[in-house]
Amino acid sequence: MKYAILPTVLVGMLVLGGCGTKMDMPDNFVAVVNHSLGSYDVRGVSADGMVLAARRENNAKNGTLTFWAQAVQRELAARSYALTKSQDVESAGGLTGKLMTFTVKRGGRPFTYMTVVFVKKGLLDDGEVIVGEAGGEDSVFKPRQDEIRNALLTIR
Repeated sequence: MKYAILPTVLVGMLVLGGCGTKMDMPDNFVAVVNHSLGSYDVRGVSADGMVLAARRENNAKNGTLTFWAQAVQRELAARSYALTKSQDVESAGGLTGKLMTFTVKRGGRPFTYMTVVFVKKGLLDDGEVIVGEAGGEDSVFKPRQDEIRNALLTIR
């Protein structure tokens, strides 16, 4: 009987151990803890209006990184975002991902949106899709885009 408990505990640790996305916030961001902000696991804002956030969702069967990166591109293109850069990346935690930068005009002002997508395969299921996002007006975002990129790559 005592040997039957160990597998149950290990499975529980695997399932619960993956809960909650973590990301290091840049120095000039404050973490926002507000459950009314939607499904984000972590979210931060800067005093000048930039937003940085990450969340995870269950992956669909056969959901690959290529599939999810294309889905993000298509969704944003439908909302008039133009893809300006796409690159393969690796997170500090060793996850392979796709980092994409988009531009759009909001209220006549240029706006930059950066997103990263990771697919983390599960041992017992199809795993998770982890999405990190950041956005702001170009005048605020562009001088700090390296800092934002680095923060997105700390997702774990």
